[in-house]
Amino acid sequence: MVDHTVLLAKLSQLGLPDRALNWIISFLIHRTQIVKYDNVISSSQPINASIAQGSGLGPMLYVVMAKDLKAVSPINRLFNMLIIQLYCPVIQMLVWRTNSKMSINGLKTTA
Repeated sequence: MVDHTVLLAKLSQLGLPDRALNWIISFLIHRTQIVKYDNVISSSQPINASIAQGSGLGPMLYVVMAKDLKAVSPINRLFNMLIIQLYCPVIQMLVWRTNSKMSINGLKTTA
């Protein structure tokens, strides 16, 4: 999940024109969602974080969010790495996740 405050801070560092930045802000804020299950529709709930999946702007915003996540190892081939070699990149990713206020969806990242 993407924290809007962190994302907007990263976007502001890119030197975007105010009009473009304001357009992205309007895309992110004041969003709501509803859920329909078995012909029952929930009430509208505010969305205070994340990026709308399936949107045209979403992938670009995620790239901006993750642009400062750097590789620790030049190898970057998980299938051949030893456990000790995995430790540092995983720790770095967790630190980056905490600093960027991102959450990892275990249902989407587990095999």
